[in-house]
Amino acid sequence: LKEAAAKAKVAAVTALTKAIKTKDTEDLRSTLEKAKEIGIDESQLKRGMAVLKEEEAKGAILATIADAMANKDQGELKLAIKRGREANVNTVQLRKAEVLLREEEAKERRRKAAIQDTPIPSPTPADAVATGAP
Repeated sequence: LKEAAAKAKVAAVTALTKAIKTKDTEDLRSTLEKAKEIGIDESQLKRGMAVLKEEEAKGAILATIADAMANKDQGELKLAIKRGREANVNTVQLRKAEVLLREEEAKERRRKAAIQDTPIPSPTPADAVATGAP
């Protein structure tokens, strides 16, 4: 019985170590639950929980980035990109968000330049009549 318990602990530690390396949140949750039931070392549990918490935070940030990209809102994109960098989220999605932000900023600059280049029409006699100006 002791030998079976020892083997179960070794298997739980091995599974948890693998889950920590892969950073798969579902696998981490599952292996942490089993590891707690079996009673593996608290330090290993804490390490696994820390990795799970970090990966869940990254997942939430990636969702925020996806929303900001869908909205094409420059403020949202800037904030989401900032949070992604702070959390060391290094993904294709983050790079795509950075490219989208640059594109949206370029569109805004072109739009503002077009507005500034649009000549303001001179008042016509009809405008003077409509406004009551002499």
